[in-house]
Amino acid sequence: FDPVELHDCSIRIPGQGNNAYVFPALALAAISVQAKHLTDSDMYVAARALSELVSEERLASGCVYPSLDEIREVSAVVATAVGHNIIKRGDSALPMVPADLKKYIQSTMYDPSKTDLD
Repeated sequence: FDPVELHDCSIRIPGQGNNAYVFPALALAAISVQAKHLTDSDMYVAARALSELVSEERLASGCVYPSLDEIREVSAVVATAVGHNIIKRGDSALPMVPADLKKYIQSTMYDPSKTDLD
C-alpha cells in the first residue's frame, strides 16, 4: 500500500503483519520442524521476532513492519524463532534437531527462481 498522509501531516505506511509475515512464517516453521501442535506461545514468539526486525528508520516513518523487500529473510528469522519454540516444548516430530535451524528452514522454503515451468 502507498504511504498515507494524516491530517496532522504525519506519514504512515500501512502493512500486512498477519497475512504477509506471521501466518506464512508459522506455517513454514510447523512444516519444517514437523510440529505436532501450534500454540498461542508460537503466535507470541512470531510477533516478538517480527517486531525485533523493524528498523528504527521504519519505525520513525510510522511503519511497524519490515519492508516487503526483505520478506524471505524475515520469514526465515520468524520461522526459526517459532521452530525453536516448538522444539523446546517437545512438539517437534523431527528425528534430529538440525545444528543450524535457520539454514535448515531456509532449505525448505519455496524458491520461485528455481522453478522450471517450461
